[in-house]
Amino acid sequence: MTHNFIPAKAGSHAWHGNYDPFWRRCRTKTFSVDCFQWLPKAEGGVKRRPILVRVFGSTSKPELVYAKAKQIRKELDAGTYAGPKNVRV
Repeated sequence: MTHNFIPAKAGSHAWHGNYDPFWRRCRTKTFSVDCFQWLPKAEGGVKRRPILVRVFGSTSKPELVYAKAKQIRKELDAGTYAGPKNVRV
């Protein structure tokens, strides 16, 4: 699974999760990943905008969470996302 957390160009969207089972062993049954936008910094480079959408799901099937986050990221990039701020899969 490819994660989309490497800073990209300003205005594009990405997703990442601190307690994501891809990155660490989780002892919980659920986890979430955050969809956000990269914003330009005054001194150059980019920074994360606050969370736009949070996707929740089971640690036993993280691929469902990743697929939904990827879909939402594409919709955010296209400007067509009209769903809720919190999505459970």
